[in-house]
Amino acid sequence: MKNTFTLFALLLFSLLVIGQNNLKIDSKSHDLSAQVKKQISLVNQLNLNNTSQVNKAILQRLDSIITDDYDQGQWNTEDRILYTYLDNSLLSEMLYLYWEDEWVGEEKQNYFYDENNRLSQQSLSYYNQMNSTWEEEILIDFAYGENGLVEEALIKYEDEDGIYYEKAVFNYTEDGELTEVIMYEQYEEWYAYSKDTYAVNEELLQFEEFRYYWDGESWFNNFQQIGKCNGDWQQYESITYLLNEETGEWVNTGKVEFNYDEEGNLSIEQGFAWDTEENAWIEYSAQGMAYNNDFTFEQLFLPIDNISDDPSSRFINYFNHMLLNIEYSYLNMNSNEIELSDKDIYYYSEQNVLSIENQLRTELSLYPNPANDILKVNMEDLLIIEAEIYNIHGSLIKRQLLNSGETIPIADLKPGVYLLKAKNGNKTVTTKFIKK
Repeated sequence: MKNTFTLFALLLFSLLVIGQNNLKIDSKSHDLSAQVKKQISLVNQLNLNNTSQVNKAILQRLDSIITDDYDQGQWNTEDRILYTYLDNSLLSEMLYLYWEDEWVGEEKQNYFYDENNRLSQQSLSYYNQMNSTWEEEILIDFAYGENGLVEEALIKYEDEDGIYYEKAVFNYTEDGELTEVIMYEQYEEWYAYSKDTYAVNEELLQFEEFRYYWDGESWFNNFQQIGKCNGDWQQYESITYLLNEETGEWVNTGKVEFNYDEEGNLSIEQGFAWDTEENAWIEYSAQGMAYNNDFTFEQLFLPIDNISDDPSSRFINYFNHMLLNIEYSYLNMNSNEIELSDKDIYYYSEQNVLSIENQLRTELSLYPNPANDILKVNMEDLLIIEAEIYNIHGSLIKRQLLNSGETIPIADLKPGVYLLKAKNGNKTVTTKFIKK
C-alpha cells in the first residue's frame, strides 16, 4: 500500500498529516517517533468526531479500504484496512492486513475511551508470525486540560532493546486554537528536542507551520510549510521549505497542488519535487479521486473527522461527499511519464437509522457558506435550536439558542473551517462551514 496506514492511526487520528502523504502512513519506512510527533494531536478531532456523530442520522459507514496494485494491465489485490466500531459507534480497532492467498494480519491499532467518549489510550501492535501473537510496540496515554482538549500524551515504546518514553505537550490560545506541540524524550529527566508551531495568516490567506529542533542552547528553525488558500479558504497549494544551513537560505523541497470539482470535492492532487539543477518543479505523483455525490459528509460515519488542525488543512474536502476510490500514479524514471500504480477502494455499509425519538432526520442548511459576518441556520420542522460552533481543534467556540431561520454572528471568528452542531433535545445534526 502506498503511504500505508499505520500511524494514521497511531495517534489517530490523533492530528492530520503534514507533507505529502495521503490518508495512510507507512510506519515501517519512517521513524516512529517522527510519525507520532507529526500526528498525535489528531486526538482532539477524534473526540469531536465522536461527540458529533454518535447521534447523527448516519446512512453509510466506512468499514474498510482495499488497495489494488496495477501491474502490466492487471489489478491485483494487495492490502486491506478493516475498521471495527463499538456499539456506540466509536472506533475500536483498525486492522491492517496484506493479501497472500488469504488475508494475513500485519499490524493493528486499538482505541480506548473515558466516560466522556474521549480517547484515553491508544496502542499499536505488530503480528509476530513466528509465534502467531500480537506484540504491542507503542502505547499512548492521553491527559486533558480544563478546556477539554488534550494537554499531554505519554508515549511508551517497547522493542527488543527495551522500553523508552516520550511525551507531547500541547499549547493553545484562550479560544482553543492549537499553537504549539513540543516533544520531549526521557533520560534521567525530560528533555525537549523538537516543537511545531501553527499560525493562520489572514492577510496572505495561508496556513503556516514552523518546525524547530533544540540544538542544546536554543530552538533552531529548519522547516516551514505554507498552505495557500483562495478567498473561501479552500487550499489550492502547499509548499514545504528546508533551511540550507550552509547558506542560510530557505530552499523549496516539495509542493502539492489541489484541484476541486463542481461539487467542491478534492478531485486531483499533484505532487512536485524541486529540481535544483533545472531550477524547476518536477511532477512525481498524481492522485485522482472519485465520489458518490448522493451522500454528503453529514450522512457518513467515518473513523476520522478529516478536518485538519494541521495548517495545511489538506483533507478538508476528502469527504465532502462519499469518497469511492483514489487512484495513485507515480513518475517512472525510465519513461519520464506519470504511470498508474495502485488504487484504494472505499467500502461502506448501510446503517439503520435510529428511531425519530432518538435521531434527528431533519435537513440542516447554512447560508451563506462560506460566510463573513453572519450564518443563517435553517432546520425543517424545528422551531428552537441550540447551535454550537466548534473549531477544528475540538474547542467549543460559541453556543446560541435561536429559532430556525435566525442568524448567528460570526464576524469575531478567525478564518478557517468549523463544525456547527444543531441540537434539539437529544437530537443532533452536524455540518461544516467556512469562515472567510
